Amino acid sequence: MIEIQELFGLTIEGEGALVGAPVAYIRTGPAVQSKLMSVEDLTKDVETRCGHNPYLVTITGGEPSLYEEIGDLLDKLHARSHSIKIETKGIKVPIWIDQVDILSLSPDLYAPSWDVLRACIQANTRDVYLKAGILTSEDLERAHEISRVFSKTPFYLFPRHDEALQSLEDINENLLRNYRWLVSEVLQRQWANVRVFPPAHVLLWGNAKEV
Repeated sequence: MIEIQELFGLTIEGEGALVGAPVAYIRTGPAVQSKLMSVEDLTKDVETRCGHNPYLVTITGGEPSLYEEIGDLLDKLHARSHSIKIETKGIKVPIWIDQVDILSLSPDLYAPSWDVLRACIQANTRDVYLKAGILTSEDLERAHEISRVFSKTPFYLFPRHDEALQSLEDINENLLRNYRWLVSEVLQRQWANVRVFPPAHVLLWGNAKEV
């Protein structure tokens, strides 16, 4: 059984290397409000949401690396021709890492697990990248430090916004202002192995959940 916070999509990828790609999401625990689901039930849910078409499936968290049963889920989804992206904070090397098609690492900028990040990057022989949301200059400096350590791994940055804002107009105004600042800072640093995108799902839906 796997602890699940929410299941949503079809929607689009909002951040990282696959922005705009149609996707079905599985958000794992741990969380206060969650439910236990079997691999079989999760597979059926994905197939229903995808209309039995081979869409991308993103498994995020929470922290999916905590659940060994995800290896069985990956096998079942691959058997149905789905590509799988795992989003993890890089705090544990999962036993099923070699089954992952795309690995997105979003480390704690202020306390990264260096050895785990290194092991994940070395273990995943397919497609791996780093990702971080940036709000302050200190956030950016920490992300740049991580990028210098893993200089051959692509790093995707996105601007964060003031989550106290409610209207889509106010959110987008704040987000685009932060995006302009972030692009300017990255260019001034002459940071080459980085991509900077605004979060597409926030531009479209603001703070709405399950989109």
